[in-house]
Amino acid sequence: GSNSAMSSGGFIAGKLNEHLSLGMKQEVDYWIKFFVRDNPGMMETFLEKGSQYEAIVTKILESKGLPAELFYVALIESGYRLKATSYASASGMWQFVKPTGRIMGLRIDSHVDERWDPIRSTIAATEYLSYLKGRFRSWFLALAAYNAGETRLANAIERAGTRNFWLLSKRGFLPLETREYVPKFIAAATIARKPSKYGISVDALMDYSPAMVLVPSRFPLNIISNESGIGIELLMKFNPHLKRRKTPPGNKPYYIWLPKRKVQSFNNKVSEGDTVYLKKRALAYQISDSDKLVQAEENFYANSPVSDAYEVSVMPGDRISKLQMFRERLKELGYKETDENKLKMFRDRLGKKSL
Repeated sequence: GSNSAMSSGGFIAGKLNEHLSLGMKQEVDYWIKFFVRDNPGMMETFLEKGSQYEAIVTKILESKGLPAELFYVALIESGYRLKATSYASASGMWQFVKPTGRIMGLRIDSHVDERWDPIRSTIAATEYLSYLKGRFRSWFLALAAYNAGETRLANAIERAGTRNFWLLSKRGFLPLETREYVPKFIAAATIARKPSKYGISVDALMDYSPAMVLVPSRFPLNIISNESGIGIELLMKFNPHLKRRKTPPGNKPYYIWLPKRKVQSFNNKVSEGDTVYLKKRALAYQISDSDKLVQAEENFYANSPVSDAYEVSVMPGDRISKLQMFRERLKELGYKETDENKLKMFRDRLGKKSL
């Protein structure tokens, strides 16, 4: 009857290569009912808001070899609200707190908060989830760590003497929010896969489809808007992380996002010569399909799957992902699973450096 329609979650668990125990299935069913029967409007809103980001986010996840289903982590975290901020001052679609965001290479200051950038924050979340999975060797535990913090989870595992998420949960070794987090995620992902099966209809929004362009630092977006004919509101929708409507200060140019559908006209405008002001300020970094790309691995974002359709000229020596540095440094330190203190020491140093 209705019960069987409500249940499942097995598919999602399978996709994550995890086994759903009976107790866990009951938890998942509870959350499916919570979303479907008690809060269908909320689920509808979240899925509609998320629909515009699904293609690009799953592409980034899959490019790093992660299951596409992790897209629904952002549903639980923020309901896909780009500037959502929690009581614990986590922010953005993926709800990073500042220290973790910075360690993952996101710039957060009075000019810019890259936790609000759907692309940069997704790349950071993907790297972070990937790191947690490597450390805890299970997606359920990686998700628990994403929610509770990795040190807290590591301590819980040590105290409980088990790496089984369900046992950790049932025996009370995890905070309530974390105990609920994983079944809630599975429930949301189960519904999101086939909303109509649960009587939820989703009016999908147009895909958020960005192209990159390199802009000098401290460059006002309204000039780009005037020169390119792309409305300022649309530019801000694609760059919600630029707090002052201009690129942040720094000794390197900064990537901004343009709607892909506007790229052609943007390139034409920049090359027509009627954008003298832009040319003078070196905004003639056209987005193009040419082979102007400097070594991709030299550059964090050029490496991202976003850049496959439109390549940009990249400044030599542009910043390498902090995570890359982080990994290299870990190797030098001879980091092992159990070597918690060295990791913490190193993270603290890295955190201070990037403040």
